[in-house]
Amino acid sequence: MKNKVILYNAFIFLILLFGLEFTFRILDFGYQNAPLENNDYLHHKNPENYSFKCYTPDGEYGGHNIYFDSMGRRTNKNNQIDSGNNEIWFFGDSFTAAFQVDWKNSYVGILDSLSKYNAKNFAVSSYSPLLYYLQLKLHLQNKQKPKKVFIQLYSNDIKGDKMYAKHSVFENNIPIACVGEDQNYVIRYLRKMYIARVLRKTQLTLKYIFSDKKEEIRVNRHLEAAPEIDANSQFCKNILRIKSLLEAHGIEYYFYAIPSKYACISGDWQSATFATNMNNYFEKNNIPFIDLNTAFKNYAEPASLFYNKDIHCNEIGNSIIGKTIINKLQ
Repeated sequence: MKNKVILYNAFIFLILLFGLEFTFRILDFGYQNAPLENNDYLHHKNPENYSFKCYTPDGEYGGHNIYFDSMGRRTNKNNQIDSGNNEIWFFGDSFTAAFQVDWKNSYVGILDSLSKYNAKNFAVSSYSPLLYYLQLKLHLQNKQKPKKVFIQLYSNDIKGDKMYAKHSVFENNIPIACVGEDQNYVIRYLRKMYIARVLRKTQLTLKYIFSDKKEEIRVNRHLEAAPEIDANSQFCKNILRIKSLLEAHGIEYYFYAIPSKYACISGDWQSATFATNMNNYFEKNNIPFIDLNTAFKNYAEPASLFYNKDIHCNEIGNSIIGKTIINKLQ
């Protein structure tokens, strides 16, 4: 009798669990931040054929859905076109993935809608040039080539490449793979459950509410790292590897660095920042680049191009990036 009661209770629990999961899916409660999967070639990557509703514990942005295609690229769910040879490719980190805004307000989404090209977003959070190089090596193995390639950089990329080099396999001093940790399949499948997503969101929101972070405001003296550009660093070597690879394939390309939030807020455009250092490096090494610094500086209210608390560009900032890059697509 006791076993029957246990089985009966277990059955009722499963019915309730499935019912709750179904309800959460109907209500579109698939909240997540930036789901990533470990990978033995690219260290980590976006999940494939996946979607989630973006949120942040402090409520500064969110409520829109993010979609990944069969290659893990962020995409517009309603317009996934196989465009043949009319593609432009974008590589970058969370600034280019732009989960903070809806697809149509991300700069890749803006360029996808306003230009004659089909924009493909290969960006993955926390990526840097070493991983962009490996991505390009992988995708250029196919016969299909893009018309143009755009590579976004940020101030933490130098440290990022130094760290990823420690996890990489080299052949003749060239990276051929960056090995991530073993995949946790339990977490991977739990992420697909809306119940687990709601519980995780609740946990992070409560943690934020009861932490000092809720008192954060925009800090005028927030200064991003502006390290010297060392030509012997993995960072610079990988930029030159990308340059050589794309030129060998005859593909037009451009680099661009995200401007300093500190400079935009403080108005201090004289201090050296990562973006200004990179623009000088590009000129010195004859590397095609797009100057976002001037575009942000010339905007009427540069401070309004970023979120107050989050480091990323908001809808206005994404719009300025899109309007600047589109000059290369005429």
